[in-house]
Amino acid sequence: MDAHAIIATTFPGGFIIIAAILANFTAQMYKFIRYYLDTKKWDLAYLFTTGGMPSSHSSFVVATVVAIGIIDGVNTTLFALAFIFAAVVLHDALGIRRHAGRQAQVINQIIQDLQGVQEALMEGGFFNNPKYDRRLKELLGHEPIEVVAGTIWGIASTLLFYWITLTLIQMNL
Repeated sequence: MDAHAIIATTFPGGFIIIAAILANFTAQMYKFIRYYLDTKKWDLAYLFTTGGMPSSHSSFVVATVVAIGIIDGVNTTLFALAFIFAAVVLHDALGIRRHAGRQAQVINQIIQDLQGVQEALMEGGFFNNPKYDRRLKELLGHEPIEVVAGTIWGIASTLLFYWITLTLIQMNL
């Protein structure tokens, strides 16, 4: 039995899940390390944050599609379903979530401007309510380049994982 057949018959679901998790985890690690290199500060939130370069959502769903293609083939119902699911996620990252992030920026700016006007006019008042001190999350969606980078990340990480897995199996054959 060749190495691909061993992967496809021994742990096909496991391969797909591990490929997706690896793509997501390594994309998030890249953001975490990149933040440190840019700021010289460690911030664990960057391991779990949404938005930014590369899109870990994109890498996760694309890795799933590629892994399914490797295991089951591209001419299968499962591959088609995964491809459609990935297209919805990528569209969401580019559209709805990106625009929600832009709306959050505008709302945060309006509140900040109104708080400044209020402070100039009087002490106390409507915008001194603590609920206005909490800013909306602005980094929700992605720019197109971030989604493209996440897509490439998902493809590359899955192919690398497949190659490493094949190599390890062949070493033991």
